[in-house]
Amino acid sequence: MLTLYRLAWWLAAPLVFLATALHPKTRVRWEERWMLRVPAVEPGAIVVHAASIGEGRAAEALLEALRPARRVLLRTATSPAGFQNARGHHALSALPVDHPAIVRAWVNRLRPSLLVLVEAEIWPNLVIECARRGVPVLRVSPREGPGTQRMRRWFPEAFAVIHDVDLGPLKRAATLPNPPFELPRPLLVAGSVREGDTERLLEALDRMDEAPFLLLAPRYPDGFDRSLLEGRERVRLLDTVGELAGFYRIADAAFVGGTYDPAIGGHSPAEALAAGVPVVHGPFTSSNADSYDERCVHEPELARGIERALEMRRIEPTSAPVVPDPVLEHVLAEPPAELPYRAWMWPLDHLYRLALAPSSERDKASLVVLSVGNLASGGTGKTPVVRHLLQELRALGRTPAVVSRGWKGGDELKMLAGEAIVVANADRVAGVAEAAEQGADVVVLDDGFHASIARDLDILVVDGVHPTAGGPIPIGEARPGRFEEADLVWCTRGDHPADIRSRVVLEDVPTGPVHAFAGIHRAGRFLEALVHAGVDVRGWTAWPDHHRFEPGEVVSDLPLVTTEKDAVRFCGEAQVVRMRIEVVDGEELLRRRLREVLELRESACSA
Repeated sequence: MLTLYRLAWWLAAPLVFLATALHPKTRVRWEERWMLRVPAVEPGAIVVHAASIGEGRAAEALLEALRPARRVLLRTATSPAGFQNARGHHALSALPVDHPAIVRAWVNRLRPSLLVLVEAEIWPNLVIECARRGVPVLRVSPREGPGTQRMRRWFPEAFAVIHDVDLGPLKRAATLPNPPFELPRPLLVAGSVREGDTERLLEALDRMDEAPFLLLAPRYPDGFDRSLLEGRERVRLLDTVGELAGFYRIADAAFVGGTYDPAIGGHSPAEALAAGVPVVHGPFTSSNADSYDERCVHEPELARGIERALEMRRIEPTSAPVVPDPVLEHVLAEPPAELPYRAWMWPLDHLYRLALAPSSERDKASLVVLSVGNLASGGTGKTPVVRHLLQELRALGRTPAVVSRGWKGGDELKMLAGEAIVVANADRVAGVAEAAEQGADVVVLDDGFHASIARDLDILVVDGVHPTAGGPIPIGEARPGRFEEADLVWCTRGDHPADIRSRVVLEDVPTGPVHAFAGIHRAGRFLEALVHAGVDVRGWTAWPDHHRFEPGEVVSDLPLVTTEKDAVRFCGEAQVVRMRIEVVDGEELLRRRLREVLELRESACSA
């Protein structure tokens, strides 16, 4: 069956591609579904997937319990309602379509440390690809409804690699929202109402001497027959998505839909029970049998069941879950190794290298030139390294300058303007001359590894989490060059072989919940640094590198925080979190090489 399933995806992919682009529900975050836009998180994130709003409540409780681990929490969903009502995460994204090539690209780019599926939704290709790459797959609070049982029969390979972990009724531990408005009491809230449930409820209320006010929430509001409620003054229809849970907080009793249909097997009563509300239901509860307890009432006559539920008292909501060892042991797992992003483009690699072969001739400069560059197209932490070099040079009594091409407005130069002479010039030799005219006696060349100018010291910066940057352009994001060509290799993160190692240290760390945003290459590094520092990130938005922010583009009820580089382009109010580096290994080597280079040039000039 798995082979046929994958073949069907390959054959139907063009049609599904167009259909998902046109359908209003799947058009939401469509680019993420097809990996045309990669979620802005770094490798090692914990992915928690929940499909429906109800499963989303369980995911919220789990995410809150996982926050102390200080790992980036990526919540995924599939429906617009799922995105709209998702809470508790650091970052939010669509789950990719289950096409074999798409899920392979998703795992290769995200490289999660753990995939957690909440309750029932299983995507075979995604699960199997994660297992193939060594990513643990857990299913928490597993639910075995008819659909899941069919999936198990059809795709035993997927279920063989899933580890089921029973965390109990997670939905009961989720924080319920407040109701948007009040309703008369006593109040009966009927949730996930299916075909036939409405008629049964109305008939039961007609039989009662003192019927409660009824709030009716259909499972599918668009297809609900509103004519059933004509003339019913003590019945209100709730046809919005995501507000039902709030009304359980003021309900005196609840009815759970789908419990009169054996094919459905009843929806979950967990949200009502989480609010401490007694539940009345029909005879069929097999899809969520473990969720129904002594506070759930069933009577042959629904009217009598409602009366019994109303006679019971509300109880205090349950507490948050404790995440057991089977989950925690995977939380700190290492992400998979980096692989080429677009391996199918290898034939173009040779042509690209020929077209961009660097010249062997290098123009001489009038000052000492220290180059800070990288092989990746960005996101290695090069600018903090430049700032650290400026500090070292000033400590040696030098007057340094930074020369850069000034790419897309020169955000980096604006950041460094108060710390050194800054010059933006695409002609590096002319830029060095201009720096000399302004009084500089040494130049730090920003992104100068591939420049055709003579350098006295070449420092190559590498991010050890992305050492190959997904392969050379166009396979990945790496430019031509080899680490052996550099005088010093500086690793800003990870375990890549290097002469100098450093770590990121945040300054002006915010307190309280915040919404973070960034428009830099590998923006996920900023989010990861905030999370590792214990910042309570409740919202996250990322844009492409050098994004030009428009007024009102970043909107949140929470305080905004951003990077120093983005603050140069942002026109609103936001707290700036400065990311500096702290050298943990190789600092004496760096200082010795700087002194040697400066003394060598001075000796040559004296001669």
